[in-house]
Amino acid sequence: MEYEQFKEKIAEDVGNMLEAKGYGDVNIKFEITDKVNQTYESMVVTPEGSTVGASLKVDSMFDHYKVTGDYEAALNKAANTFERAIDNMPSYDTKAITEYDNVKDKLAIQLIPANKNENLLQKIPHKLIEDMAIVYRLILDKTEDGTSTVLVTNNLVQQFGITPEQLHEDAVENSPKIRPAELSTLRDTLVSMVGPEMAEFMDPEGPESKLYVATVDDKMNGAGVIAYPGFMEEVADTMGGDFYVIPCSVHEVIMVPDLPEMDIKNMEEMIHMVNSTELKPEDVLSEKLYHYDSQDKVFEMAEKFEKRQAIKESKAKEKPSVLGDLKAKRDELAKAPKPVKDEIEKAVKKTEPVI
Repeated sequence: MEYEQFKEKIAEDVGNMLEAKGYGDVNIKFEITDKVNQTYESMVVTPEGSTVGASLKVDSMFDHYKVTGDYEAALNKAANTFERAIDNMPSYDTKAITEYDNVKDKLAIQLIPANKNENLLQKIPHKLIEDMAIVYRLILDKTEDGTSTVLVTNNLVQQFGITPEQLHEDAVENSPKIRPAELSTLRDTLVSMVGPEMAEFMDPEGPESKLYVATVDDKMNGAGVIAYPGFMEEVADTMGGDFYVIPCSVHEVIMVPDLPEMDIKNMEEMIHMVNSTELKPEDVLSEKLYHYDSQDKVFEMAEKFEKRQAIKESKAKEKPSVLGDLKAKRDELAKAPKPVKDEIEKAVKKTEPVI
């Protein structure tokens, strides 16, 4: 079977199987789904009388069939997945979601790559931060099995009756309350992943103790902590000054001290390699290295920081030169006869910097 024939057949057969198991006359449709870093065709199954449906990627079902050559196995796997999804659907009132006062305290922010999500960003409110975008989610339910969330769309904001600016302000304020930031050394993070026995093999003063990992309490979609109010300032205090930010994934970032030997090009090559070989496409955040200037309180791409510093240094070199010229003119004025003195004084006044 080819793709189109497969999807029509499996939709019909899944519907019949669910009806036979007592799920009633389910509604089945296909739609193009835009999610973070991905666009795909979904098969959506909605139980009779419900406004909430369960979905599966059509290409995942089709790939299973093509690899195994066993249509019945692909069908049973899909039907069982839909059955579990329907049985475990959240019990929240979908109409209540459109009432802002009911969900304001469930707002949280998420950081995603902007260039890979152009289509999605046209449909949802967002705020750009360099080449990334802050988007907004409603955290509806948290269980041991996972978290139920809803991505806030432009349509939902209209139903809320608020502006995107108000949404951003409320989400940034609320997010740290329901998804608190966590900052720990890379050493401590590694120990928590592999077990305390590994601590014996790590140098307490090694490089892992100088780098910090930032995320949220459940370690999911935690890179947005860099937009939490005051968070970057807290990191700067902890690290003792400026630092670079490595976008490990949409889930976490790593803070690296700003050291003279830092090579931006090499770091970005490493980021690209990790993104292309270690991460799932949907987990990639950015190919860029970022920098936080603790004095000016500026978060920006590292390459922009370098250019900004070069301009600062250039201006600093120019300033003594201007002051030197001014002093020379004053000395000349002191030695000059009065008629000449008056002319030089006028010239000096024209060139004196306004402070």
